[in-house]
Amino acid sequence: GVGPWYQINQEKIILMVYYHVLATGEKEFLFERVYRNPEAKGEEGRAMDMLKRLYEYFVENPEAMPAEYNIDESDTVERRVCDYICGMTDRYAINTFERIFVPKVWK
Repeated sequence: GVGPWYQINQEKIILMVYYHVLATGEKEFLFERVYRNPEAKGEEGRAMDMLKRLYEYFVENPEAMPAEYNIDESDTVERRVCDYICGMTDRYAINTFERIFVPKVWK
């Protein structure tokens, strides 16, 4: 059966499959299961809206970003916000969005 080992190593398994597919040239596998998957595509609009709203929020509130993104002000605030958002994992972006935009009483 599938036990705790699988749960702990899910990310490693996913990465192994991904690298196998790339190494064997079976890119169509990724396109069918990930890039063109209707379920994943259905979330694309929501994800884009979330990123747009995070971008607008941090451009207006750069002090809300971690301090390291506000040290070098030779870059524009827009560039610093892009750097910050680009470094976010999916989970971190979602958590950040919820922290900023979802009222605590809804959680």
